[in-house]
This record gives sequence, C-alpha cells and structure tokens, in this order.
Amino acid sequence: MQDNNFNNEQNNVQPEQNQQVEQVQPVEQPVIYVQEGKKNNGLVVILLLIIIAMAGFIIWDKVIKKEEPVNNKPVNEPVNEPVNEPVNEPVEESKYYETETTEKTLNGKQVKIEYKYFVQELTDIEDEYSMAVDIFVNGKKVATSGPLPKGYKGTEYTKEEATNNIKTEIVKDSETLKTFGQITGDNEYLYFITTYSTMTGYNDTIIVLDTSFNTIFEARLNKEDRSIDDIDSSCQRSNQYLSNKDGSPGMYFIDGNSLYYIEDNEACTGAKGTEYKVTFANNQATSTKLGEYEIEFSGACA
Repeated sequence: MQDNNFNNEQNNVQPEQNQQVEQVQPVEQPVIYVQEGKKNNGLVVILLLIIIAMAGFIIWDKVIKKEEPVNNKPVNEPVNEPVNEPVNEPVEESKYYETETTEKTLNGKQVKIEYKYFVQELTDIEDEYSMAVDIFVNGKKVATSGPLPKGYKGTEYTKEEATNNIKTEIVKDSETLKTFGQITGDNEYLYFITTYSTMTGYNDTIIVLDTSFNTIFEARLNKEDRSIDDIDSSCQRSNQYLSNKDGSPGMYFIDGNSLYYIEDNEACTGAKGTEYKVTFANNQATSTKLGEYEIEFSGACA
C-alpha cells in the first residue's frame, strides 16, 4: 500500500514537474518583448521627427511665407501702377500748346485728324528750340512732323521766350508740317508727308496708313531739301515729277490708286534716281521698281 501510495504520489508529482517545465519556456519572451519595444521606440522617434518637420513646414507656409508679400507689397505697387493706369497722359498732353483739328471722310466714315503743336528742343543743332507737331488720327498718334529749320538758340533764349517767339513769328510756317491726302485702292488709304529739318534743310518722308491707321508703307522722299530740276525723258512720268514741285520736292506724285516716287542716290556727280510704283490693297503695300534714270538735282549732296 505504501508503495502504491508512493507511486501514486510520484505519479501525481510528475505532472507538476512537467507543468513547471512547460512554464519555463515563456521566460525568454520578456527579452524578445523588450527588443521589439526598442524597435517600436525607434519607429516612434522617426514618426515624431516627421511630425515635427511637417509642423515646421506648415508654420513656414501658413505664417512666415504668408507675411512676405505683405512686406513687399508697398514696394511693388508704385512700380506697377503707372503701367496699368494712364498716369502719364496728362503729362504728355501738357507739352502741347495748340491743337488744330480737321475732319476727312474716308471709306464712308468721318475721320478726325489732329495736329498738336509743341516746342521741340534740338540738342543736335547747337541746342535750339523750334516748332513740331504730333499727328493724331481718331485719337491715335500716327507720326511726328518737324521740327522746322527755323529755331531759337538756347544760349540766347529761355524755353519760355523761344516758345513765345515760335507761337507768334513762325506760326505761318506751320503749314509745312501739315500735308495729307488719300490714295484709293480697294479702300481709301490715308497718307501724310512728314518733315524733319537739319541745319541744311528738310528731310521729307511719306507715310501711308491702313484702314486701322497703322503704318503699312514708309519711304524717305528727299534729304537736305534736295529736289528734281530735270529728269531723263526716258522716264514716262517725267512731266508729272517736274510739275509737282509746289510745296514738295517733286520726288513723288499720286495718280489714281498708285504712288510714284523717286529714290535719290544722293550723288553730287552722275546723279541717278530709281523710280518705284506702290499700290495698296488688303491693307498692304506692293512696291515695284520701274527703272533708273539720270536726274539733275538741286540741294545738298553726299
């Protein structure tokens, strides 16, 4: 009986030992758990750094960056305002001391032509003051004519004194600055003869505008008051050039829908001129060379 009881006790004890052995196994798990905790802590640190970086970016983007345009705005506004607003127009208008207005019917519509006079200072001609005009068509500036060759030296006159003299003494010469007309093609095209004077004379230029009053053709007609005295008879239009000298150098004429003009080679001996015909259609100019002729010129030469 004792043996049996002893055996039974041993049998009863054995499961307890086995149970203890089975319980020993999880002892290593805390070590594994601590290592995983270290890895997780590293991830937490990285996440915290990312969150801090994002928070810093948000603060810079929403607070610091937003303030920069506020600080710069007063600096930029005065620079941009004159570009968007016509603040300079009153200053430009103030230079004109007189305006002459005329109207012309063009393509069935009334067109307003304005000659606005001003005193131009000529720094390349010993500092002189003289008369010039800006030419406007329906409020759009298309050309400048002048100054006239007669002027008043800045060494002898103030600008105010020169202006008073220009208004009273050379106003009769202002017609020289005002020549215009029309050339008829598929439309009626407006043209102007503008002048620019130097110490030795006038330089005349013809400018032709399209129906929107943009320049579609421009050619210099003469230089230094040079004009035609005679032209080779082989030029079929020699009589037209020679008879068209009143108020012009005889270097061009308009016949119907065509402009004819002579381009001067400016030579003093063996002078020649090249003749061109210009026609206008579809708001464009077409120039055709007609020939070259011997010409006797008067005026300065190269």
